[in-house]
Amino acid sequence: FSGDGADYSFYGAAIGTERQFGRMGSSIGVSFGYDWGKVSPFTTTSVDQETWHAALYGRVGAWKAGKGVVSVDWSAAYGDSTSEHDDVAGDWSQGSWQFDLRASYAQALTQRTTGSVFAGAQYYTNDDASVGAMQISSMQNLRLMAGGGLSYAATTRTNVYAQASIYSDAMRHNPCVDINGACFKGTDPGRVGGVIS
Repeated sequence: FSGDGADYSFYGAAIGTERQFGRMGSSIGVSFGYDWGKVSPFTTTSVDQETWHAALYGRVGAWKAGKGVVSVDWSAAYGDSTSEHDDVAGDWSQGSWQFDLRASYAQALTQRTTGSVFAGAQYYTNDDASVGAMQISSMQNLRLMAGGGLSYAATTRTNVYAQASIYSDAMRHNPCVDINGACFKGTDPGRVGGVIS
């Protein structure tokens, strides 16, 4: 069997701190967050979910290149989600890891406007789980992305930016929910996507 996708509605907050060091513009930071909401599959009733997150992130450095600057950023995050469904006795928890690496090139176009392009990779995985008669297998996803953006210094304290990117799954292993020997596979989008911010 194959699912038909789902709607996701989540709310949350995060707080963090970071420190810059070295002559190359390096930095390191740590953050913590919490979110809650619903996953509403199109073929069944919704699942309530709560997740806490912790992350380390930073900038490897920034180097002058021609008329611009090249920088490399990274992050490593862990999350633990607890899910609950009205038709299932008990909650189930799954841990997840996400690793991101991104290289950017930025160049001043005018005194207040800066243009940038970037490329990166993201790896995500979550644990398997079991609850009642259900066995939920793990998931892994490697995504490649590229994009560009503009930022404008409207005032000394206000920066406005726009960014667009495309991404594509280089590798994807979707989970399977096994209920009494019947396997229900997660939906595999199998397509290129985009983000506009």
